[in-house]
Amino acid sequence: MNEPVPTPRPLSLLVAEDNLVNRKVIEKLLARFGHGVMVVDDGAAAVAALEARAFDAVLLDLRMPVMDGLAAARAIRALPDRARASVPLIALTGSVGDEDAEACRAAGFDDVSPKPVEILKLIAMLERLTRTDGPAVLDRAAIDQLLEELGPEDVAELVELFVRSSAQVAERLLAAAAAGDAGGVERAAHELKSASAGLGLMRLADLCFQAEMAGRQGRIDAQVIDAFRGARDEGAAALTGLLA
Repeated sequence: MNEPVPTPRPLSLLVAEDNLVNRKVIEKLLARFGHGVMVVDDGAAAVAALEARAFDAVLLDLRMPVMDGLAAARAIRALPDRARASVPLIALTGSVGDEDAEACRAAGFDDVSPKPVEILKLIAMLERLTRTDGPAVLDRAAIDQLLEELGPEDVAELVELFVRSSAQVAERLLAAAAAGDAGGVERAAHELKSASAGLGLMRLADLCFQAEMAGRQGRIDAQVIDAFRGARDEGAAALTGLLA
């Protein structure tokens, strides 16, 4: 079996998992890719560890004693330190049904990784979520996968639907920001975030995530809103141009 190729930038990762065997497995797998890993056994310990030092990403098992992963995610997103509150969060779960996925989104998770861990998918997820050069406008691989799974006609229909609906959601988001309505910004950003990520518009999804997190804290981030103004149009143009 070939050794995995180390990732370009070793990451500092925090993993909260109460099962000793699972902790050892994920720690060793991530270490093989050159990442530094700190492991704790419950959500409260994860929040305390993040308050004490910064990490590039945090992986939280959903079902743990003391504080479960959902509660820990909500506590992290509410931290007063903005940089640490916005750390990428990945849920570790043996159940990835719609109900669990929605609960994870509502708690502030960026993505969900099934258990047992599929290490190559998890490594790709970590690279996407921790890129330092900023997310690309369009992740071509996401569109290629949709084309393979659905075919060009269905993808073209999805893109047309997104272009129409995202313009309406973006209008609501900007109107809420102008009115100082942080809750309205949060709701609109959450709605647009998942649709953007599903079509590979990673820059737009990232800005929506930042706007959502600020709105959840009762704030409106003017810089994010300014960047958002052009990102929706840029993303829509990238999609339509790709499929033209």
